[in-house]
Amino acid sequence: MTFALYNGNLDLLKYLLHTSICNTKKLLKIPGLFNTQMVNRVFPFVVSLQKGNHEMFLYFWEEMGYIWKEDTFDNLFKLMVKKDLPDYLSLVFQSRTLHTIFEAMSYQYKFSFVENIIKNWKDSIEEIN
Repeated sequence: MTFALYNGNLDLLKYLLHTSICNTKKLLKIPGLFNTQMVNRVFPFVVSLQKGNHEMFLYFWEEMGYIWKEDTFDNLFKLMVKKDLPDYLSLVFQSRTLHTIFEAMSYQYKFSFVENIIKNWKDSIEEIN
C-alpha cells in the first residue's frame, strides 16, 4: 500500500483498497506508526500533496470519503492552510464529503466546527506573519 501511495500508482491503490478485507483507515496510516499524530491521520493526503498528485488527492477525499470524520477535515484543513493551497481548500469546501460530514453534525457542533475553522485560519495567518 505504502509503495503504491509513494509512487503515485492510483490504479494499484484502488485495487488494493477495494479488494482488501482489512480496516481501510488502518491501511492508510504510516507503517509502524500507531499513535494518532496529525500526519498519520492524513497520511494519504500528505503524500498526495507532496507529490502534487491532484487525482490521488481527489480519490482519497471523494471516493474514500466514507472513512473520514471531522477530525480528518480539521487536520487536512490545517495542512492545506500551512502549505498555502487555496485550490485544494476550495475543492474540499465544495465537496460532497465535507457536506456529508457537516450535515451529520448537531447545530451546536456545527457552530463549534466553523468557529474552529476560523480560529485555525487566523492562527495560520498569524504564524505566517
